Amino acid sequence: MRTSTLGCHNVSGMSQPPNFVRLSKFEALNQFLDDGKTMVYLDSRADGVDVPESLRDNPNLRLNLSRRFPRPLLITQDGVDAVLTFGGEPYRCVIPYAAIFGIFNHVTHKELLWPDDIPADLLEPQGPTPPQARPNGRKKPGTVRGRPHLAVVPDPGPPEETQDGQEAVPGPPQEPPPTDPPPPKKGHLRVVK
Repeated sequence: MRTSTLGCHNVSGMSQPPNFVRLSKFEALNQFLDDGKTMVYLDSRADGVDVPESLRDNPNLRLNLSRRFPRPLLITQDGVDAVLTFGGEPYRCVIPYAAIFGIFNHVTHKELLWPDDIPADLLEPQGPTPPQARPNGRKKPGTVRGRPHLAVVPDPGPPEETQDGQEAVPGPPQEPPPTDPPPPKKGHLRVVK
């Protein structure tokens, strides 16, 4: 069983000093589950992981676990064995601790990471996205580095005036505000004696 020193930090963007603790993944996961719903970060490509076929090639798969879920959840010294639902369909997931590199508790907002277990391809710096090329080699209009961007819309010109001297406003006609408030709705509950 791997034990490592972990930094615990708030992931809401507010920095706070890390609380360093020495816990195994088994102990840490059990403590987090005691506090409530917990998300595990795992590499679904790791040996021994069994998740639905559509999720098997994900180096940063995140799954929620809770002792309150209606389906079986077993936390052992070897890993997690849980029946989770995906698109309403139950699937028995097997997750060895070697595949888990982080956990996050939705209630306390604490997160623990095992930096040595984070997949190497997640640690590689991501370069800028190349521009979307068209067959003629030019980048696609409306994109900057492969992402959509805002464009300036030309001014339609001066506003027109209506017969009463007010400016015409393009768009749907405006309805006058109601003069009387609508009557209160009657409740749908009735007293049974």
